[in-house]
Amino acid sequence: MNKHLLIAIFSIIAILVPLNQLSAQQEIIDKMQADLTSYSKAFNDHNWVELVEFLYPKLFEFNSKESTIAEMSKPDNTGLTMKMNDMKIIKISKPIHNNNEILYHLFYNVTLNVLIDASFIPQVEMMHNMFKSEYGKDNVTFDKNTNRFKIKATLRMLAITQNEGKSYYYLDNEKGNNEFLSTLFDKTVVQEILKAEKE
Repeated sequence: MNKHLLIAIFSIIAILVPLNQLSAQQEIIDKMQADLTSYSKAFNDHNWVELVEFLYPKLFEFNSKESTIAEMSKPDNTGLTMKMNDMKIIKISKPIHNNNEILYHLFYNVTLNVLIDASFIPQVEMMHNMFKSEYGKDNVTFDKNTNRFKIKATLRMLAITQNEGKSYYYLDNEKGNNEFLSTLFDKTVVQEILKAEKE
């Protein structure tokens, strides 16, 4: 075979392989993004029966699905109402293998709209400072006319598939969650998750 032709073939392969990998990853992200859109809608609509179907099943070993739905369905007397809007995946990690499961660590942007009732007005400044400390001062605003905080946040969760990507379950993975992760996964898997957080 002509040397130049051989070089050309290898050059094409070198280009196509990464493109195929990017395409496969984009398919995964598109699937997860569709899930997060449905997840946020269920949350905002208080459709807890639908929402729990997105949660990682091992969670129900600690609290049954029925009990989780019952707790979520209780009247909210906190004086706070939160909605999640514009959930958008920023990036996902390389796959993390856990027996018959594949995990992905994902980062996403979301706008949190927190409505407070009159009882919280005296505490607005304290809450504002608390939110700014957590999410950054430029990412938090308060509208006095509507008593509503608007928070632009970057959050994290795990996406877990047990059927090679046909469907995914989700698990919040915010800071300080390491001890709880250890109750769900082996030490080596937790280490891989922590490593993926820093990628």
